Amino acid sequence: MTGTRRSAVTQFIHGIRLRLSQERTGGRVARGSLQSILVNGSGAAVSFLVQIMVARLLGIEGYGTYLLAMGWLAIVQLFAKLELDSTSVRFVGSYTATMRWSLLRGFLRSGRNAVLIASISIAALGAVGINLFSDAISTKHPGLPGALLVACLQLPVVTLLLLEGAVLQGLQRYVEAQLPMNLFRPLVFGLLIGVATYVVGMTATAPRTVGANLLGTLVALTIATTWRRRAMPSELLAATPSHDRQLWVRTAYPLFAVSLGQVIMSQQTDVIVVGLMLTTSDAAIYGAASQLTMPLVLAASSVTYVAQPMIADMYARDPQRLQGLIRAVTWLATILAVPIAIALITIGPYLLSLYGPAYKDGHSVLIILTAAQFVIGVVGSLAGFLMTMTAHEREAAQVILSTAILNIVLALVLTPKFGPVGTAFATLTAAVARTLALRFFIKREMGLSLPAF
Repeated sequence: MTGTRRSAVTQFIHGIRLRLSQERTGGRVARGSLQSILVNGSGAAVSFLVQIMVARLLGIEGYGTYLLAMGWLAIVQLFAKLELDSTSVRFVGSYTATMRWSLLRGFLRSGRNAVLIASISIAALGAVGINLFSDAISTKHPGLPGALLVACLQLPVVTLLLLEGAVLQGLQRYVEAQLPMNLFRPLVFGLLIGVATYVVGMTATAPRTVGANLLGTLVALTIATTWRRRAMPSELLAATPSHDRQLWVRTAYPLFAVSLGQVIMSQQTDVIVVGLMLTTSDAAIYGAASQLTMPLVLAASSVTYVAQPMIADMYARDPQRLQGLIRAVTWLATILAVPIAIALITIGPYLLSLYGPAYKDGHSVLIILTAAQFVIGVVGSLAGFLMTMTAHEREAAQVILSTAILNIVLALVLTPKFGPVGTAFATLTAAVARTLALRFFIKREMGLSLPAF
């Protein structure tokens, strides 16, 4: 009996190895996802430990102020990056697959310049506005103006980092694309906070914490830029830049609308809504609960992250293979998401208590956000990419913006009545509505089944 079990285990392991070595769609997704999971898993572990340290050093009010500053940064960077990161994944993948090196070189040069100009301009305007309304902001959140000013300095750096990562992703360099942002950035950030507090003896404040995050982002950007330069195909260097700006702009506008809807439905926006309508402490608790769902987000997104440039590639060369890709992604995302969701729900109170005793009140929020991220991770995220990577970005924008409006309306109505739980429920409702609408369109217009087991 023991020998039979060993034989079954051996065959199972051999099957996994064979699957990973195949050049078919499932094998490519599995290999890329495995690499992505290792990177994201390490980054999630580091981020979790760093956030616990920051929460305890700053206290609940200071931590809430820090989260509010980072939430505003996440929203403003949407306008600063001009949606050229998502556009880069699509066009870098497509131009590389079809060997249109002149267009690729022109796109990369134009995109980098546009992002740099936009991010610096927005950061300067933001700094002026913060100084003008500093007294009004300080009335409810005393440390927020200083933290926001440092976040303005971080804006150009983080937008360039997102762009570099997107280019590497389009080249299907999944590890290099994710390591700087997801692992090196939080690792350097945590080391700087630890050294400043425990070695130098500095008192942790929200502005200083945002500053440490800025330095971590600078290190990550330096690494990502170096890797991107090394990853460029040799044919690209010899190509004369050419431009198709009309197509790029026409593609970026709907993708911008998609990202705007996603930002409205994001947990950073939830934190800001809670902070504005309730208290800084409530924002801190909500932020801690939302951060605990990051392993679920990263596990599911590790699969869709790999699939995103493959969708653009297949759509350009062999659209008939898309259903097979959907099937592989659905299986892998579900297998990863189910155990993580169960763990978050069952041991949530203990995990929240690591931030501090007051954070245990966020367990109900954690349960609702876990359900929302499960829906998005297994179905919603892939559905969005299927449309944005296959020239259906306008329809995707309509669906996502509509459900984003639903989300913000529900949040404004439910948050004053039910507190952070109401905010979380608004996010869950919008996530389900968005997923169902995208699934219906994909089935009707593209003939693809989602999810597919």
